[in-house]
Amino acid sequence: MKLLGLLVVLGVGSWAAGDDSEPRKEPSQRLLTFLSLFNGYFSSAKEVKAEKAELGYPVHDVINATFRNVFVPALPNEITFYLEEEDNGVVYRMQILVIREDELGIIRIAPYNFTDTTKYKPGQFDVTKDLENVRLEELSPTRPDCEIVFMQTDVNVFVGTFPDCTRWVDGGHPKYAFTLSCRTITALVYWGKSREKDSLLPYDHRKIVSYPLLPYVAPGAENFKPPCNCS
Repeated sequence: MKLLGLLVVLGVGSWAAGDDSEPRKEPSQRLLTFLSLFNGYFSSAKEVKAEKAELGYPVHDVINATFRNVFVPALPNEITFYLEEEDNGVVYRMQILVIREDELGIIRIAPYNFTDTTKYKPGQFDVTKDLENVRLEELSPTRPDCEIVFMQTDVNVFVGTFPDCTRWVDGGHPKYAFTLSCRTITALVYWGKSREKDSLLPYDHRKIVSYPLLPYVAPGAENFKPPCNCS
């Protein structure tokens, strides 16, 4: 399957994805922990099921999200993740995320949008074969306000802002407040024009599957596990 129509939406701050003038450094323990926690398949289905049982109706949508460490040949010097989100069997967000840590320990992420998600069903995109066809010359940087940022606030806890760079509504990108921990991603949808149903309470995405990090990330990365004692 040939992959076409991938568009970068960010050249982050002082760096641009694929910039070979700044070689990738060995990831810190903080960054490895973030990557390991982030690397998985998450779903809010359990939360919605509980809402239906207790209230008789759902407060949130059922959102399933894959955040998976991948290798993109067009970006060989970057740590990259594939993001896929779907609602009721419809894929509505597909991105490649380029992840770095700055000198202050802030995790900075540059998202690349797939311009056509309609031709894919959930799980259909092959993270190995389909990424082989992406060429760097197909990508061009645009809006700097699409930067995704996370900071570590406690052991195995990262809090950040995650703009929806696939949509432009009323002069801005809808933004989400994310908290990443051992077993969950909680996402607060506080913009009424967001793709998901907004709610006073956050979406609770439970980690259903954990993926190993790929060996290119760091020596022994495939065996790295954060020291989580969560139940």
